[in-house]
Amino acid sequence: MASITLRPFGMQDSEHLSRWYTEDRKGLEGFMGADLPNDVASTMAFNIILEKQQQQTAIFRMVYRENEPIGFAFVTHISPEDRSGLASYYVAKE
Repeated sequence: MASITLRPFGMQDSEHLSRWYTEDRKGLEGFMGADLPNDVASTMAFNIILEKQQQQTAIFRMVYRENEPIGFAFVTHISPEDRSGLASYYVAKE
């Protein structure tokens, strides 16, 4: 069985997000709940997510199977005690 790992977002992961946008724009729009008409809009949407993480109001992690990125996980609405939140995930098309 393959191992699944959650890793902090790294700069090398930007290329995966861009590729997933190109390959599955509708899927990412569904995840974001917004139209992403181009790469710039997609990048801006992910920057908002990463800003929320810096503000400690969200958690964003890349999901890897073995050493290959397969998607990402996002937790929002984190309680003040950090004991609960709303989890969402995206798994890229293969």
